[in-house]
Amino acid sequence: MIGYVGRYRILRSLGEGGMGRLFLAELAGAGGFLRRVVLKVVRDERDAGLVEALLAEARLGAVLLHRNIVAVLGLEEIGQRRLLVLEHVDGMDLGVLLDRRGRLPWPTVAFVASEVAAALDYAYRRRDDAGRALAVVHRDVSPPNVLLSWEGEVKLGDFGVAAAGDERSPDGPTGRYGYMAPEQARGAPVDARSDVFSLGVLMAAALTGERPRRAEGDLAVPPEAAERRVPVLPPEVAPPALAAIVARATARDPEARYPTAAALREALLALDGRQTDPARELSALLREARPRAAVRAALGEAGIEGTRRTQPALRAVSRRPVRPFVLAALLVVTMIAAAIPRLTAWRDQARSAPPATAPAAAAPIAAPAPTAKAATSHAAHGSGDGAANRPARRRSGR
Repeated sequence: MIGYVGRYRILRSLGEGGMGRLFLAELAGAGGFLRRVVLKVVRDERDAGLVEALLAEARLGAVLLHRNIVAVLGLEEIGQRRLLVLEHVDGMDLGVLLDRRGRLPWPTVAFVASEVAAALDYAYRRRDDAGRALAVVHRDVSPPNVLLSWEGEVKLGDFGVAAAGDERSPDGPTGRYGYMAPEQARGAPVDARSDVFSLGVLMAAALTGERPRRAEGDLAVPPEAAERRVPVLPPEVAPPALAAIVARATARDPEARYPTAAALREALLALDGRQTDPARELSALLREARPRAAVRAALGEAGIEGTRRTQPALRAVSRRPVRPFVLAALLVVTMIAAAIPRLTAWRDQARSAPPATAPAAAAPIAAPAPTAKAATSHAAHGSGDGAANRPARRRSGR
């Protein structure tokens, strides 16, 4: 799917999710308008369940307008294909950052978690036109869905499996089981406290650098997921106050957790030792990880956890123009490399050639005896020639 789809020029594949594929694209308009967006496409348009999930995400995204939530820009229908148009966050997701750096400093983790908590609280409290609370539960709070911009912005994405608090998935538990709350893993009703649990697991993973074990496709839910206990964090990775916050957020009993994401956010913001400019600190961490991430992109690896970019990504990279001075340098190097074998052959030929035979000496010509000055100059050059050759050398030097 590299080329044009309607008004969008597809740049490269960004990977696959549970619902479908993601593509980086450009939208061009009048007067030089150009904007990068992300297109989400279902795997199979014949799957009515996937199509309905995409439409539900579009409808929900139309009313979730928050600085910490990836914006839904529109829904396109081109031929038989439906495209969900999403905001492009120029950066990397938290999963990639953890892959690059391992565990993160606790002030950075507290900042990222507080921003995600703000998004969750907004989604849960958002009201419709009739004044009813939407009570949206994300149900898949995990590192790949936390997007980080190069400027230090934090945005929660992929509300594709989000649902109202009293809703159950017809196909059982939905989301990454490694971050699921026990009640979600059992298929029981979920509410804001379920997302609080998932955010607590995410904080523990970012603080320790140890991610929950993943199952085949990360969709199957093993029985132990409903009985999970998050270990107490050691003091070398988190201060006691933050360790206590994570412990409360990940309590197995929902009643023992923070009642809302807003309450969790307040606790995080009250921590002592927080950064004065956490967004700038996060930006610095991302930029340190950026060179290696750029290499991964050039090799066609994914910017999204657990996936790989497809071969068209390599073709997109190869279409970039080559600067003239690069071509000139390559030409010079090629010419030098081609000349080296010839020079080597000439040198070897010169070394192996037999010495030239001196011609028969002619009858000696009488010459005046050398002066003292000429004899001294001749000796200074260290000549080892015989007496018969000396007169000839003196004549050639005049």
